[in-house]
Amino acid sequence: MFIMGYYMKDVYSRNIDQQYQLCFEKFKPTMQKYLDITVETILKYLRNSCVSIYLIGSFGKDEGALYCENDVVQPMRDFDVLIITIKHIDRDIIRSVTDEIHEKLGLTSPTKAILEDFSIWITYTTISELLKTAPLLKYYELKIASKHLYGIDLRKLINIKLMDLSLYNGILILFTKVNGLLALYPLPPRPYKRVLNYVYEILKTYTEISTVFSLLDKSIYRPTFSERCEEFYREYTVKLPALFELVPTLNLYIPSACKNRKLLEPLLINNIDLEIASKHVLETLDKIISLYIKLSYGINIPLEGFSKSDHTMLDKVGLFALAEFFSRYLEKNIDSKGFFAKILGLIISRVYIQHSNIVFFIRARRERLPIKLNLIFSTKNQFVYSTYIGINVLKSLVNDQKHGVYGYEEFLRTYLDPSFISKLKNINQYVKTWIVLKILARLMRLADASFHRKAF
Repeated sequence: MFIMGYYMKDVYSRNIDQQYQLCFEKFKPTMQKYLDITVETILKYLRNSCVSIYLIGSFGKDEGALYCENDVVQPMRDFDVLIITIKHIDRDIIRSVTDEIHEKLGLTSPTKAILEDFSIWITYTTISELLKTAPLLKYYELKIASKHLYGIDLRKLINIKLMDLSLYNGILILFTKVNGLLALYPLPPRPYKRVLNYVYEILKTYTEISTVFSLLDKSIYRPTFSERCEEFYREYTVKLPALFELVPTLNLYIPSACKNRKLLEPLLINNIDLEIASKHVLETLDKIISLYIKLSYGINIPLEGFSKSDHTMLDKVGLFALAEFFSRYLEKNIDSKGFFAKILGLIISRVYIQHSNIVFFIRARRERLPIKLNLIFSTKNQFVYSTYIGINVLKSLVNDQKHGVYGYEEFLRTYLDPSFISKLKNINQYVKTWIVLKILARLMRLADASFHRKAF
């Protein structure tokens, strides 16, 4: 069968799970060293403020991705480490902790190069926030599928059920995939390391489709990716056959991607056709975002893709998706029911968006990004708008082998200062493309970080 532009029969048919377990056993001593240094450094900075430390994400569920070559095993992407604290921690302290951990391990800190190298990704929440339990997937998976690394184990106190989870989690997952593909897109000449990370991001994108559908249909949710993908395939070929008409071969891509995501090898990386793979994953992601928004919020996004949305649709997505999240939180924590919770959720969302845009502007200017001054007054959800522009830029890029700037115009006009744009006019086309992609990826990351209170 043809999967992502190359013949996968030999790779797919062998026992990847068995090979993965062998590689994971080899990696365990290195993993333990990384975690020991991480915990030690966190405690050095936070001292008595730290209540607990957990490993969440893929490695917390014993299915973190590995790359194996010549019997040498390396981890892909990151360890997600969640700290539970007594009080709020300044984001500069989180950055310092992160930088020191990576310095000790001889790795590049994610504060300097997001997604491009394996990293230890540090986030935190206070114990009071944890016990209020925002309707986030990461808190539910902390409770049911994580590793306790240090301190008091609070997982039994987390009051969250699968049915409590907000549909906003699906928006977070899908939009983050757009950012990842954009940030890692390998312009020629294509360094092997960047291609490796980009291929991983493609595989992870297909794998996460099962996750977002498990938020719509809680009956197919399973703790691990492999179980989710199997259940999604089994149930949704029957429940929603139109999905597989909308995205042909999705029933082949998802199980294949889910298996190969866990263990990447040179055979896979060296034989993939990046042009075919890029076009298919972007068309798939574009349509899945539209379908998810339509099914979740009833917004009439064109099913041919989120990239075809107009600004009215984007404004609705930006407001209503966030309002649904706040409404669920209010219903759970202040016993606010139905219509009142929805109205209050909309009011809070408008204020939250405005505040987030001010934070976004300040952080972008601190990073010396040439963004427009009037963005500080914007009422648009920059997390949604930058994702919309990002997927349009990516699609124009993969369909234009000369790497023209078709599709970049809205980004340039919306975000960048005119004086900076004028400086781009006389620059070589390839260099211009590289600059634009770099700035857009950074702004998408900042929109995410500002909107969701991340340290970087």
